[in-house]
Amino acid sequence: LHQEKRNLSFVAKLGIDINDSMEMILTVDKFRTRAFGSAFQATTVINPNLRAALGDDVINDDFKINQDRPNVTDSDTFSMTLQFDWDISDSLALTSISSSRNFENRVGVDIDASPARPSERFDLNLINFARSNYNPNPESDPPNKFYTEYLNQEVRLSYSHDRVTWVNGIFIQTIEDGNSNETPLLLKDSFALKTYFGIDVPSTSLYIAFTNPFVSRVDLDSYAVFSDLTYSFSEKVTVYGGVRWTWEESSFDYHRREIGVPAIAPFFIAGDEKGIFNVEAYETSAALPLDVVGVLSQILPLNRDIYIDEETSVDDWSGRLGLQYYINEDANLYFNVGRSFIGSGFNISRDANPDNAVLAPTVSQSVEVGFKSIGFDRRVRFNSSLFYQTATDLQTSRIVPNTVFTETINGGDINSYGADFSLQWQINDWLGADIAYAYVHAELDNLVQACYHEQSIAEGC
Repeated sequence: LHQEKRNLSFVAKLGIDINDSMEMILTVDKFRTRAFGSAFQATTVINPNLRAALGDDVINDDFKINQDRPNVTDSDTFSMTLQFDWDISDSLALTSISSSRNFENRVGVDIDASPARPSERFDLNLINFARSNYNPNPESDPPNKFYTEYLNQEVRLSYSHDRVTWVNGIFIQTIEDGNSNETPLLLKDSFALKTYFGIDVPSTSLYIAFTNPFVSRVDLDSYAVFSDLTYSFSEKVTVYGGVRWTWEESSFDYHRREIGVPAIAPFFIAGDEKGIFNVEAYETSAALPLDVVGVLSQILPLNRDIYIDEETSVDDWSGRLGLQYYINEDANLYFNVGRSFIGSGFNISRDANPDNAVLAPTVSQSVEVGFKSIGFDRRVRFNSSLFYQTATDLQTSRIVPNTVFTETINGGDINSYGADFSLQWQINDWLGADIAYAYVHAELDNLVQACYHEQSIAEGC
């Protein structure tokens, strides 16, 4: 296989001076990527009899790949922004920013990174193929699709005079985020039972055909008002503070189908890139004998639907308060406290279910004190700070145990503190030197982490 990547992008701007006090700027940008090939190497195989089938030269050469199909990534981004500025007076200005952005990403990845396919399996434990008859996307597209669409509107009224700068505004945003994905697999019976069910049995060389196509969509509407004031008591002392109140309403629609059958006819018809699942064959044929399916008869066929329909509403405040003291024009001390939050999140992974679908909002609070300076004919810059921060119900991602997929979770609470400094020295016109150091102490509390394979709750998961 060869690797190829083609990018196309452009940015266009149009500025209009309406009169001496009004102007508009329209910005349009588009970015497109078409990529083919692979970033993977063939999977290393222990069995020496199989190494020739996968290609020893591939395993030993970082620049060769050996897959049954290329990886494909198609992405398109388009955005428009219209900014309107009106200088109402020498001290009062109005700004309006309207923007929209559309992003779509279509992906097909051969996750086993080998030439194995449903029709030629090379005795591998896991084989990925492109799609099944349950894939939610058109056959002309790659099997996985992600998209985001949003509209923003912000209006600011700014006042600036002598010692005072005051900014007030409103912000409105609407977002639609979704995906439609499938990663169909063939799993050797013993491998699947050991990995996913903890059942240790010898292999019968029978494969399980499994797929879990899902479609999800998140709609989010966000509204905010904010005000921020900066006041200089003198040339040396400045205080600032601001507050923002945000309302968010969101909905989450999700449907996943989990299908598993023995990878033999008539339950599964193997093709080079597409496999046909026939779950209904179980209803019309006699039960498979135990000596053929063995333990698999206890878990197959798998045919179930998971539906999630959730709505959330949250409102909270963010803010900051700080003080700046200018020792001289080249050095200042500062102190600030802040509070911020992230609204409700959603788990749109292949592991989502009604119990883990909605994530609690994250609230963060911080305190920081620091020093900034520049000197020696403006060739030396020195900055340092001390900080403390807490975050409750941290929204983060993790690898789902025994898979290559990720899911979003509330990762517990974090308390951290530390210090840092940086020194930059421009020695002359062609030589500079930098040094930086940071110390961070962080503690994670209230973490509920699923156990990985062969790990017990007693061991702390």
